[in-house]
Amino acid sequence: MLLLPNSVSSLESTNAISTFGTIDYSNIPKEGLSRLQVSGTQVVNEYGQRVYLKGVNFPHIFWWGKGRATSAQAQYMSEWGSNICQITFNRYGEWLTNSDYRATIDDIIEWNTQNKIYTCLLNVENGAYYDWSSLSDADWDDWRDTWVNVATRYAGSTNVFYNLMDEPTGLTHQKYRNEMRDTIDAIRAIDPNMMIVVNALWGASDSWLEFSFETDYPLERSNILYDGHSFIIDGSSWWVTNHSKANIRDWLVSREWKWMKDNGRAVWCGSFGYVNTVGIGPTWSANWMEVINEDGYNGFAAWSWNTAWDDFEILQDWKGNPSVSGSILQEYLTS
Repeated sequence: MLLLPNSVSSLESTNAISTFGTIDYSNIPKEGLSRLQVSGTQVVNEYGQRVYLKGVNFPHIFWWGKGRATSAQAQYMSEWGSNICQITFNRYGEWLTNSDYRATIDDIIEWNTQNKIYTCLLNVENGAYYDWSSLSDADWDDWRDTWVNVATRYAGSTNVFYNLMDEPTGLTHQKYRNEMRDTIDAIRAIDPNMMIVVNALWGASDSWLEFSFETDYPLERSNILYDGHSFIIDGSSWWVTNHSKANIRDWLVSREWKWMKDNGRAVWCGSFGYVNTVGIGPTWSANWMEVINEDGYNGFAAWSWNTAWDDFEILQDWKGNPSVSGSILQEYLTS
């Protein structure tokens, strides 16, 4: 069910609008999932009321070909308190070649909508940290054409938005800005009001994802939500000894998150998490979610909705029961 602009759904969007933190949502209408847009530094609905995006990532390695793309998973996400499910898709492996793959994404979007959850489509290119510097002009055209195909398929939908590229690396600031601009313009030619997400870029010294490209080669496009990530990968992570709220705020300053917000950009944490074997993970995770809320960012999506893969699992099983890290997340999603 792809909700078109101005359509009215019987869905009551109690989970579509967060009650997390100090934000007052007492006057939010109950019509369902209205189209999201960026207004200043905030994501709002078509009524101009703030929407705090909080939920999970659902990688295609789990929902495709494993029998786990079901309405039950959307229901579990909703019961946890999610209002956003970011699903990854692979254009070369499946999107361009497999109609069943595309139909499964349609199903996930419908199930999410039935459970008052927005869907963000995130393009992954052979996994995170993909080095985009080797792409030819023809490769970039093919990548852009994929997004044109996606935008055509979901044109006018109010329950979907797009995250163009996951954790890109290997690009100069100017090249990244130019390719993002061209792709945004191509999508907006089909769907002028679509909110689009642009990822932070790996720094020149691989010093984690940064927004520094926006300080010297700004996109200068409206209705853009900027996406930053953070993870505790192992026991040697800087976060292990620097996980207080003050530490987190210092880190956000160093990666230009605060600069972005102070200069009128809307920022979201589209992916975060910690390896379950790292002892300080729960403390860091709780502090991270609190800072994202308290400092006026636009929410978070945890990595990832799975039971056992790269040690970032937030599920204990596929019946919606949380792992240890999932329990921390669930507490904040339902608050």
